[in-house]
Amino acid sequence: WDEYQTLTQRLLNATDYQRMGSKQFKKKSAWRKYARAFNISDRVSYEHVERDGAGFPLWARVRVEATAPNGRTAEADHECHLNERCCPVAQGEDCTKKHDHCRQGCTGRLHWSHPGDLPATATTRAKNRAISDLIGAGEVSAEEMDGQREGALGGGGPAATNAAATQ
Repeated sequence: WDEYQTLTQRLLNATDYQRMGSKQFKKKSAWRKYARAFNISDRVSYEHVERDGAGFPLWARVRVEATAPNGRTAEADHECHLNERCCPVAQGEDCTKKHDHCRQGCTGRLHWSHPGDLPATATTRAKNRAISDLIGAGEVSAEEMDGQREGALGGGGPAATNAAATQ
C-alpha cells in the first residue's frame, strides 16, 4: 500500500483531481495513468442505451472488463442518466445552491453538449471503477460523483459539473 501511495504521488498531479465540496476525487486522467502504469487493458463487455422517440439518449449503462498482465480481471458497470445534472427545482423541490437553476420540468438535455455524452460518461465511469477495483484502490471517481445533489458530499456542497472530465 505504501508503494501505491508513493506511485500516486509521483504519477498524478493537481490536474488529475477534481474538488467537490470538501473532498477531492480522482478524474479520468488519473485512472488512465494508473492503467498505463500497471499495464491494464480494458474492453466494453456490455452497453445499453435507452432512447426517446427522437433517438436522444435517456440513459446508458456500460460494463467494462479490465485485465492485468497476470490475467487477473475486474468487471464493473455504471450508468449515466439524462437528468442527473438537473437541480432539485426541476422536480419541484427547493434548491439553495448559487447557480442558474433548472426550470421546473427540465428534462436534462440542456446539460449535455452532445447525445453521445451519456454513453461516453457511463463508459468513463465503468472504466474508472474497473481499474480502481483491479488495483485495489476501491475509490470513487470524480465522474461517479458528477451531478450529486447538495448534501451528498458530506455537507461540502454539490458536485461541480466538469464537462472535460466526463468526455
